[in-house]
Amino acid sequence: LLHYTYRYVPKHHTEPTGPNQFLSGDESSPHSATRYPLPKYIYKILPTAPPTPLPAALEISALDRRDGYIHLSAASEVVGTAARFFADARALWLLKVDSARAAAPRGSAEGSEEEGRAAGGGGCFAWMDGRPGFPHLFSAEPGRDFADLGSGSVVEIREVGRAEGQTWEEALKQ
Repeated sequence: LLHYTYRYVPKHHTEPTGPNQFLSGDESSPHSATRYPLPKYIYKILPTAPPTPLPAALEISALDRRDGYIHLSAASEVVGTAARFFADARALWLLKVDSARAAAPRGSAEGSEEEGRAAGGGGCFAWMDGRPGFPHLFSAEPGRDFADLGSGSVVEIREVGRAEGQTWEEALKQ
């Protein structure tokens, strides 16, 4: 089980980070220092189909760009995230992200079980409100605003559609 130390990461931090390393940042932030195991898989929800083949780095959404990090959900949070932020959508795409690959140094195969697959996304994580849940993916590399989320860290893509009147909870159970 991977353990990461999480701390608020300013948009333009200067200290490279990774597993079991602290990030510099503002202690008064809602992303305060915590120590929780990161799930092996976390999820990115997209309202449109990702490109095929999946690129090494997906385009950053307007929300992620505005907030300065990539919004993700733990498996137990997918239904609530879909209901809250994608209430009007008829279909969603769930990207299953290997958290170790997303946090590996950019371009490395660290955490990859597939030989020769460039897995590193160059990211580091922070939990929302300093407790487990709603992981945020930041770049761990100086001079880069975002980590790579794409073919090196996404291990599965699932399209989920829902019928009229069907909730996301019902659709995601199928």
